[in-house]
Amino acid sequence: MDIDSEFLRETLDLQESNDPPNKSQIQVLETFRVHCSDRITSLDEEISELETKLANLTQIRNNWTSKVDICTKILSPIRHLPPEIIVEIFIHCLPGSRSRTLSRLKAPILLCQICSAWRGIALGISALWEELAVCINYETTDSGNTVIRHVMAAGEWFSRAGPDALLNYSCDIHLSEETCYEAPRILSEVLLPYTRRCRTLDMSTWNVADVQAFLNISSDEISHLKKATLRFDIGEAESTPTVFFSAPSLRQLSLMAFASISAFHLTIDYMAVFPWRQLTHIYIAAIPPLIWADVFRQCHALQEGTFVLQEIASDHTTTEVPFKLTPTSLSQLLNLTIVCRHPAEHNTVSGLYELPTWLFGGLDFPLLAKLNLSLEDGGKGFNAKPLPRLPSLRSLSITNQALSVDNILTLFRVSPGIIELELKNYDKERIFHALAYEHDSEILLPMLKKITIHVNTSTFLPYQPFMHMVKSRFSVQSHVRPSLSSLREVSLLVSKEWSSIFRFAKAELQEHEPGLVVNLVVMPDAHWEKKRMEEYLE
Repeated sequence: MDIDSEFLRETLDLQESNDPPNKSQIQVLETFRVHCSDRITSLDEEISELETKLANLTQIRNNWTSKVDICTKILSPIRHLPPEIIVEIFIHCLPGSRSRTLSRLKAPILLCQICSAWRGIALGISALWEELAVCINYETTDSGNTVIRHVMAAGEWFSRAGPDALLNYSCDIHLSEETCYEAPRILSEVLLPYTRRCRTLDMSTWNVADVQAFLNISSDEISHLKKATLRFDIGEAESTPTVFFSAPSLRQLSLMAFASISAFHLTIDYMAVFPWRQLTHIYIAAIPPLIWADVFRQCHALQEGTFVLQEIASDHTTTEVPFKLTPTSLSQLLNLTIVCRHPAEHNTVSGLYELPTWLFGGLDFPLLAKLNLSLEDGGKGFNAKPLPRLPSLRSLSITNQALSVDNILTLFRVSPGIIELELKNYDKERIFHALAYEHDSEILLPMLKKITIHVNTSTFLPYQPFMHMVKSRFSVQSHVRPSLSSLREVSLLVSKEWSSIFRFAKAELQEHEPGLVVNLVVMPDAHWEKKRMEEYLE
């Protein structure tokens, strides 16, 4: 059939109109349709052949591509990295200290599962096996055999650290009453060969007896131990650990109990087992003031200390010194934090507890640069009058009326070098009124550069006295010329309830003194509760 004929073209043009085809045109169209169908069948067969050929070519190409990939992998730089570089990479793969567990999903065990070469390198890197956190929980383990396997694995772990490696050891023990000594005994026996090389010890247990069981069975000398953290909750001390007598390198000690230390019969005699004179960093939670007063005066090398004083009831508060307070100079102390925490069984509203007036008697802090005093709701606070002169104090933070107005002013007078002042949740003590109208803050705090105020939903901050105190440092009535005040920054951390008021305060202060930096941070109400809980858990 001639598909280029004039008659066929005219017949196909009928699609532009509604005219019906005649008999001749019908015959031509049927013949042409058969011809098109045959042509389509032919093209389909040709396409199928080409698709088969394309698939075969694609497969051949993929085979060659895989060979190129194999060559690329073999020639990749990582296969030619010196072992020293791989060692550094492996070390950077390690998780955090308390996350280094016997897990196949974390380094270093994960690195041993990649290939034989990496396994050999990982097993040969002493630094990968110097830290381990072991968790023993009889409530979650199936049997004592599981605990034993974990302990034996811990021994195998430390054996890879090499004979000269210094070890960091963390242990969480949560035991039932009938097995309270079994796990510490197994732990100490398995890890005994490595105790002498222990550099840090971080132990958490429900029972203080577990701590003693571990320490008493351990080696009689821990010459490399530099940092020890002990966490415990309940139990009585049947014996006192003496291992710390043989820890000449111990410098950092943390004792964290979830109730008062006095509840465990940890008396002054018990606390005497620790080498206080050589410690530079100390954190003790829930310690009675009487024990603290004796311990604190032994810390001649202390540089930074945080102490949470508890069991401060009215029957403990007395102006009579219970023992001889010899004059003591802590000449290396730079940072001191004291938190006064009320006992849970006392009514915090009635203010049944306060710190004894003799607490700081006879103490001298010639280099103290940062002081943080914090009081939980319900107490009467600290007595600052026995505090010595603090010529080196640069940063002062006071929380929840930890000091009365008179005591704060007294502290200002003995600390003329304060640069940063932080007041948290002061509502009733009229400190701003005193600094604004009764005293010249420029004289009391001549070097003050930054003041930070925390105001939560339950805090009342007198707006006008606060504004007047700040403005007066730049006014002509001040004892210094305008704009020569040391104050350079005011930070306000306020709840949403106070945000609108302090936005006006920020604008007013910046208009009064353009060179003054005023920071306003609005915290949601939930933030204050979260922050309070975090401070409590610490």
